[in-house]
Amino acid sequence: MRLYGNGTSMGWHSAEFEGLISQYYGGTTPFGTRQIMKLRFDLVQTSCGYGVPLFDYKGERTAIENWHGNKGPDGIQ
Repeated sequence: MRLYGNGTSMGWHSAEFEGLISQYYGGTTPFGTRQIMKLRFDLVQTSCGYGVPLFDYKGERTAIENWHGNKGPDGIQ
């Protein structure tokens, strides 16, 4: 899929960031979140997918949780 358009970034201290986190995550910021990108698409194109390999889902990785725990809230901000 190809997406064309423009985006804006919302950081931790913006009111819009806090509003979206509250709306979609109940006020708890997910591990590793540093900003939210708001995208406005002008054009969406699809492709045939013939060249896309098949993958098996094995489970979630713990790397982001480990990274988040080592940094702590102050380190992430």
